[in-house]
Amino acid sequence: MDMRSGTKKALNWVPAVAVLALVVSACGNDDDGDAAAPDPDGDHSGELTVWIMGDAADPVGSAVGEMAAAFEAEHEDVSINVEYVPWTAGKDHYTNAIIAGEVPDLAESGNTWTPEFAEEGVLAEVDLSRDEFVPVLEESATFDGATYGYPWYGGSRVLLYRTDLFDEAGVEPPDTWDDVLEIGETIEAETGVAAFQVAANNQHFFLPLVWQAGGEIATQEGDTWTPGFDTAEGHAAFEYFDTLWQTGWSPPDAQTDDFTSLSLAEEFTNGQSAMVTALPWQVTGIIADNPDLEGNIGAVLMPAGPAGNRDTLAGGSHLVVFEESQQKDLAAAFAEYMIASEQATDFAETTGFFPGTVAEAEAIVDEDDWLSPVAAEQFIEHARAYPVAGWWGALEGATAVKDTLQELIAGNFTVEEAAANLDNEINSRTGNGSN
Repeated sequence: MDMRSGTKKALNWVPAVAVLALVVSACGNDDDGDAAAPDPDGDHSGELTVWIMGDAADPVGSAVGEMAAAFEAEHEDVSINVEYVPWTAGKDHYTNAIIAGEVPDLAESGNTWTPEFAEEGVLAEVDLSRDEFVPVLEESATFDGATYGYPWYGGSRVLLYRTDLFDEAGVEPPDTWDDVLEIGETIEAETGVAAFQVAANNQHFFLPLVWQAGGEIATQEGDTWTPGFDTAEGHAAFEYFDTLWQTGWSPPDAQTDDFTSLSLAEEFTNGQSAMVTALPWQVTGIIADNPDLEGNIGAVLMPAGPAGNRDTLAGGSHLVVFEESQQKDLAAAFAEYMIASEQATDFAETTGFFPGTVAEAEAIVDEDDWLSPVAAEQFIEHARAYPVAGWWGALEGATAVKDTLQELIAGNFTVEEAAANLDNEINSRTGNGSN
């Protein structure tokens, strides 16, 4: 998925990594010592084509360019050609390359894409035995018992709120879904500002609502996937989304395809809403666009649903080696170099992304940041991956969720019809037939 939007902010993570270490000890790699992982410091030669999402000028792109140059300097017989692919065209670009047999050697893959590519048989297995990785990032790189991607970076959304508007309204930040609605009425009455906006084309806000309601997007038993929208919990997710829409806080064009999570962040930046769910590294961009917001933004965990759950998506990217590459060893060595301690720590501090390895997460801990304690706790303790299956990438790449939400808020679907529609969308992709 696209994790990069807005200007990046270097995050300082708090000692919640102690929790992370415990989780990894329970869910870590099984290293049987069979095969040695590629050594980035070994003797390497050849030409390498690398695809990175975004562009060369953004923090991630420029960081990769610097890493490529440094790797070439250490290996005089290596030449690395880094090509940049816009996120908006990324999935189609990769799919077309796979069909044409013109894939790169190494590429950045959104973590929801990796299982789909692995199922298609176009990715080479990778060895993660050299490091301990954040479990949710490793999980989304693992398909059918094998690992197909190096966890590179990740993060999750938190709830940002305008502290000045909350003070003016005399309210505290929300802890639950009900709080959002209740304090939202007060904020609107006291300040004239919409409390919280939603958009049909923002599936990464809607989908985790099912978890927060206590349900599952889909569950697997053997080879069978059972969708979870047409359930009491799935209905609760749709009902909450529709209730937020019916408040009138969202602008009419939030129904359209063009109104996205970036649009919601812009509304927040421009003072049109008092709360927004956003990626932590968007904060710098938000403040840069409106300096008056400096010191007037706070952050809390995602509000808990009726089940007391506040989970949200753990998004991020893997580095994947393509099976057709003639330079698999070199590609793996460069990937290992990119995630090694020095590079990964510099990358995280420059871009604000949560690094994929536990060691680097610990290396950038700082207790004195207003945002990072929330960001770390949300990602480590309250973030999950979408279903790790090839069909999920196809569903996410389609417009099924957006289309369903558009029909719901337009009044063309009831909650039950919307839920049944998404279940049928999943069933059509998993071969289960329709409900």
